[in-house]
Amino acid sequence: MRVEWIDRDAEAFRTLHAHVFLDAEDVDTHVGAAYERLARILKCDAEAARERARVMLTDSEIERFMAESVMARVADDLDADLDVPTMYAPACEHRDPCREGEPFSFAVKYLLVPAMELDFERPIVLAEDDDENARIDAALSARIHGEIPQAHLKLQIDAVRTEFRAELKRRGVTSKEYRMQRRLKPQELVDELHDKACERVKRDTALELAFKASESELDALEGRMNGLLVTQAKGTNQSEDLRRDMKDAGRLCLLRQQARRDIGLDWIKRSVVMKEGAAQPE
Repeated sequence: MRVEWIDRDAEAFRTLHAHVFLDAEDVDTHVGAAYERLARILKCDAEAARERARVMLTDSEIERFMAESVMARVADDLDADLDVPTMYAPACEHRDPCREGEPFSFAVKYLLVPAMELDFERPIVLAEDDDENARIDAALSARIHGEIPQAHLKLQIDAVRTEFRAELKRRGVTSKEYRMQRRLKPQELVDELHDKACERVKRDTALELAFKASESELDALEGRMNGLLVTQAKGTNQSEDLRRDMKDAGRLCLLRQQARRDIGLDWIKRSVVMKEGAAQPE
């Protein structure tokens, strides 16, 4: 595998780009792992999974499955080796088809933590009847300053809109009916979703900055990742299986991000939050 890094947009736009070139052996390794994951989902062996894919999917669907699987796995592996933290899932694009036994190349874009500033010196004062997490979220949103990069904002606007459409579908109402219930004009709904996306980026960035301020060691991050795996798998017996599945799906980067943010939130609760009436440290 050969990787060409392009960091010209790193400072200005907080994005990091790379061109990845895989030889045929690399491709076969990652495609094989993708079929092994599919076999676990289908509860059969890898050859049976391949056969079912050939029967149930078109040639273009199989090619897309292989390309998306290979790109996700490789981008996730590269993310783990970066010396700067990233946010959200990397975006991958390819032009040539992905086929077993042939070289394959693609482009990947990582979103870096925005260059924003956050005041950790001033305590977040928590009243007795306050919801701690809600109070922290409000304080972080008010205290973080700087420009939200357009790439980060666009990604979260798309995510918020997707979640909104799914919620409407679950409730069995249309967008127009929702607006009528809320007495919202079309642009007011657009603005509401935009603001929600902004708040999400600001909170995620704030927790990334808090993780950096915590000066946590790599062992602490790995330990928190393991803890999240145990929680999600509902037990230690399945946690390694879940880790393998997330690795094969190219989603360990998201677990790593969640672990950093959880550590950052814990640090804020220990080091920045104080109860109302408590003496402030000098």
